[in-house]
Amino acid sequence: MDGFDYSEERPSHKVMSFIWNVLTILMLLGVVCVVGYFLLVFTNPDTILNPLRPQPLPPPVTFPPPPSRHAAYCPPPGRPCQPWRRPKPLRRYRPVPSRRC
Repeated sequence: MDGFDYSEERPSHKVMSFIWNVLTILMLLGVVCVVGYFLLVFTNPDTILNPLRPQPLPPPVTFPPPPSRHAAYCPPPGRPCQPWRRPKPLRRYRPVPSRRC
């Protein structure tokens, strides 16, 4: 028959498997921490933990109020108001037929 040795694992294998199990658990905890950090920064970019925080927004642009219609359509002081006149229509040119040679 074959001479296989069915003895139990040697003690060094038990120690090595324990070390690999501990390293696996530490790696999984590290992955969970990194994913949690990325989710935190993704959901709240202004957090203190974000090294590349976005710049604060500049203040919104405000435009001055439009001038009143009275001030826009009145002549300067000392000149009388003139009634509104319709502008003259533009001169329309009729097409001229070209001469054939």
